[in-house]
Amino acid sequence: MLSAASRLNVAVTETPIAAGGVLTAGLLIAAALWLERSCRIPPRDDDDDKPVAEPKDPHAPGF
Repeated sequence: MLSAASRLNVAVTETPIAAGGVLTAGLLIAAALWLERSCRIPPRDDDDDKPVAEPKDPHAPGF
């Protein structure tokens, strides 16, 4: 078994590696969110959302 002092020594030496992993994970998440926002298709300004009138059938009654 490891003594408390040796466990603490191991934890101190591994802390920068763990912090680097957490920092890298945060940067990857930020990059993913930025790319998701950058790749959005902008909304169109033309009138495509308005319903288009159906063409009338010249053979229908009442035309």
